[in-house]
Amino acid sequence: MEIIFLAALAGPCVIHAGLLFSFARDLCDDAMISARYASNLAAGQGLRYNRAPAGADPVEGYSNFLWVMGMAEGFKRNVHPRVTAAVMGGVSSLASILILGVWVRARTGSRIAGALAAFCLGVCVYFAAWSTRGLETAMFAALAMAAVASCNPRRPGPWPYLLSFIACLARPDGLLAPAAVFIAHATSSKGDKKAIVFWAGIFFAAPFAAYTVFRLLHFHSLVPNTFYAKTGLGLPGALVGLKYSIHAAIRYWPAFATLMLGAVLAALDKKNPDKWTWTKAPFFLLVLYAGFIVYAGGDFMPDYRFIMHVLPVVIGTGFIAVMPYKASEGEEAGSEKYSPFLSRFRLPVLVLATLMTVLTGEWTPLKKLELKDLESGAWHGSQAKWYGPAASWLLLHAERSDLIACGDIGYIGFVTDVDRILDVNGLVDRYLASRPGAAGMDADLDYVLDSKPNYLVVMAHEFKDGTIIGHSAFDRAALNPEGEPVEKLARGYFLAAELDGWSVTEKSLDDGVTRTSLVRFRIYAKNGLQGRKSRI
Repeated sequence: MEIIFLAALAGPCVIHAGLLFSFARDLCDDAMISARYASNLAAGQGLRYNRAPAGADPVEGYSNFLWVMGMAEGFKRNVHPRVTAAVMGGVSSLASILILGVWVRARTGSRIAGALAAFCLGVCVYFAAWSTRGLETAMFAALAMAAVASCNPRRPGPWPYLLSFIACLARPDGLLAPAAVFIAHATSSKGDKKAIVFWAGIFFAAPFAAYTVFRLLHFHSLVPNTFYAKTGLGLPGALVGLKYSIHAAIRYWPAFATLMLGAVLAALDKKNPDKWTWTKAPFFLLVLYAGFIVYAGGDFMPDYRFIMHVLPVVIGTGFIAVMPYKASEGEEAGSEKYSPFLSRFRLPVLVLATLMTVLTGEWTPLKKLELKDLESGAWHGSQAKWYGPAASWLLLHAERSDLIACGDIGYIGFVTDVDRILDVNGLVDRYLASRPGAAGMDADLDYVLDSKPNYLVVMAHEFKDGTIIGHSAFDRAALNPEGEPVEKLARGYFLAAELDGWSVTEKSLDDGVTRTSLVRFRIYAKNGLQGRKSRI
């Protein structure tokens, strides 16, 4: 029978593999920040984004150490980062489907429930898209789910903590996984505190301490620079994060509705008091991660990328909570304890949840948007099409020793490969990241201009009514309300190139109005470079 179950899991894996292949064509801009770190490391220049000035401390401007190490290994083997990232993401994505199916099967005793849960994740277009866009999304999702899925609340063991540690290497917010596991153990292990401390200490605390010492010695900082650059918005940021979470739950409502229904059914079921025990670790992970999203102010990337990190856990926890089975010590999984009413409707509920998943969003984008539109029109489409003209111009005109100041430093930094990029958003700049408020929402034009960059890249949105607005806080500080450079910029720089980027249609979270604009790149060159010719 288990062979039949494994064969059933092959179906969603095949569907998902087809989606993965459709999206595995490019890297998003942030992924190319990781690629530049990996390239420098593989070339023997150290784990750093900038190679200049000489002797400067490297800055931890990535948030995916394990991912960078994998990409560096690809560079050493002369494999293009696009291929390396697609393979790592694709394998992680398929592993997530398998882990999800096996987890639900083990905790419910139902092969059908396990197969349906795997199918819900397997048909998710956006989980597949973010698995192959060059970021660690699927890797982290698989590791975080594996950590809580392997947690036996009554019997502490090594696997949940070891997997949690590896999840921390994939993303800093992986710290929420060991926290969830520890809470589940501490509240369920009948006083066996020594075992909890032993396993958590040996398999999580000790290796994590060693990793922290390495980071402290190399980067001279306990916290990644990205933490400072993306947090600090206070209450306004938390409200944005709360709104983000609500909209994400609405967008993926079948999974969240199943989770809520499962919580209600588990609370009503008086014959199965141990049900809560088996869902503690994943439940605490979801609660902690929701708090993290609110604190961080959500995420600017499309399709609610942050939710992809825990979507498998949402699906799995919901399915386990709905099913009328429990698995406890001394009792085989599948021993039925629920009332006849709940037993009768358990599978129809999950079938309905799966059907709603297919019909309301995870599958229908294939018809509504078509894959070609996802490739060419969405934010996570072809970065070369959008950033390519600006990067190519700089590649032709800038010397390797030149300083380039820009906001979106992924594609431009990787392609131009100049020794130093001044990141006006602060991901790889300690000073800008340390300013109050998230660096992307704050600007210090004086600091950037006083650094005397040879070239400064400004991105502006040009709307149909003639309005011109800078893309980021820095871009808005560099341009006046008429879209012209402010006086200090105009005094020391001249407009060397103006290049089309891409057309974007966005719905404002503030007023709900959908607007279309053309993003254009303005490259300002320092006075004195007027006569510089193309290198070709």
